[in-house]
Amino acid sequence: MSFNKLKTNYENKKNRERGAALAIAIIIVAILSVVALTALAFSSTEARIAGSDLQRTQTFYATSAAMEKMTNDFSNLFRKKMRPTDADLHIIVNAYPQELKD
Repeated sequence: MSFNKLKTNYENKKNRERGAALAIAIIIVAILSVVALTALAFSSTEARIAGSDLQRTQTFYATSAAMEKMTNDFSNLFRKKMRPTDADLHIIVNAYPQELKD
């Protein structure tokens, strides 16, 4: 083989390798982008679930507090009167805890 032919073969091989490196770099960037977008989707879903769980927990405890207050009010009423009137009972039923009115 002549020197020119070897030089041409080397240059052709070098140019093909540059194209392969570019293709591999693009594929790796695409894979990393897919992984990043998947992680972002999972984290946003987890944040929504956590927010929903917080709201559900707050609602549970607010309901529990309201039931406890109503039970306490009924207990106090029955300690004072053995036969409360309907008006007395409705006053208690309609008396929401101050903390829940906001």
